[in-house]
Amino acid sequence: MEPLEEILPFINAMNIDIKSFDEDFYLKVCAGRLKPILEVIKRSAKSSHIELTNLIIPTLNDSETSIKKMVDWICDNLGSKTPLHLSRYFPCYKMDLPPTPIETLKRAERIAKARLKYVYLGNV
Repeated sequence: MEPLEEILPFINAMNIDIKSFDEDFYLKVCAGRLKPILEVIKRSAKSSHIELTNLIIPTLNDSETSIKKMVDWICDNLGSKTPLHLSRYFPCYKMDLPPTPIETLKRAERIAKARLKYVYLGNV
């Protein structure tokens, strides 16, 4: 966290990706961990405007349970005015799943809007 603490005084706003709200996803797909991401988000929100982005990938992080868990954490830890961008996945370099169905994004949007004021759909 030391490098983050050093640069935060110079940052007014940032957009941070939450790839998933599942630890197994972070380990298998990102070779990382969820907890440090959440710690950076909470710390950053104390001194900067933050917006969060979640790329919704079919079969990997698109369950209603996972989305609700993420939204609840955002609302409980950062507040209902935290902007959340829900982005549509498209096949790319190393991942060849089908694009995220629009209905999946709309379902995630409904879940998020139940607790968050600013929810946006991207890549639609």
